[in-house]
Amino acid sequence: MQLFRKSALREPSEQAVSIARYILRKSIELKATGITIEGEPSRYLVSYKIEDKWHECGWLNSTGHEVILHLKSLLQPFTDHTETIDFLYKEQPYRFTAEFKKTEQGTSVELTRLGNEA
Repeated sequence: MQLFRKSALREPSEQAVSIARYILRKSIELKATGITIEGEPSRYLVSYKIEDKWHECGWLNSTGHEVILHLKSLLQPFTDHTETIDFLYKEQPYRFTAEFKKTEQGTSVELTRLGNEA
């Protein structure tokens, strides 16, 4: 799964930040700084704060659930596991299962959409 696709965000950066806060449920601050380059989709540099230090996790021009998965892989001690992720997007509930596996290349995340029954 690509964490950062080449499609434009359909929502402002606050959407990705609020989704990530909902899922992480930790006292971690997130921010997304936006830029627009003429002729290209808007992009957002997503950062998170742990113990008074900001860390950049990458440029975002994709949907919020991909930000969540990337942040979770950076912030949590890793073990192979599967979890269900619920969040709101455009005021609609969505549910995904995410299967996290450790590979030689790093963390592999397989995401499956279960529908709008969250």
